[in-house]
Amino acid sequence: MASEFAKPSSMPQLEPWTDTSVRRFESGDFERCAGLLAARSGWSLDRARRSVGRWRGHGTDDQIVVVAERDATVHGYGRANRLDPGAGGGTGPAGWFLTGLVVAPESRRHGIGQLLTRARLAQLVGLSDEAWYFANERNIVSIDLHARFGFRPYTRDFQIPGVCFEDGAGILFRLALPESTPASSRNRSRGGSLASMDPTPA
Repeated sequence: MASEFAKPSSMPQLEPWTDTSVRRFESGDFERCAGLLAARSGWSLDRARRSVGRWRGHGTDDQIVVVAERDATVHGYGRANRLDPGAGGGTGPAGWFLTGLVVAPESRRHGIGQLLTRARLAQLVGLSDEAWYFANERNIVSIDLHARFGFRPYTRDFQIPGVCFEDGAGILFRLALPESTPASSRNRSRGGSLASMDPTPA
């Protein structure tokens, strides 16, 4: 079945949830994130649990997972992973990729995706001088969101092992990250509040 992507004009932005906090994924977030993934992907809850369970097998050297919390409820999560497509038989640059952004349907259009994207990019400053992101060419809402942070098309000639683009071609985007912050500041941002990278206004 072909994937359906929302048109920007059909999804007006609602009042931002300014009291939403973004923090690192914790073990207590497991069931909620599995439920969000199951709802987003159409998977069974057991399959989603197995997928989220594999996050625990990755160290912080090659994975970042953050969640958006409001009123003691996780409303979405975002992931970033260090990938090397060529090592798995694919093609494309090796580096840090924004690999997953899931927001609960009832919580969308309140700025959650923007908060999660900002937080992941802030965590990558000092780890890399660039960030990557890929999307189906038909997913205009996601492409527009990432474009506001400065992501620009890099190539359509790439292949990420395990990723297929249904009913549309994939586009790989690149973002040049700012120079590293001092190590002491970077360590503090990882432990508690997350540093900020602001997008350009819509």
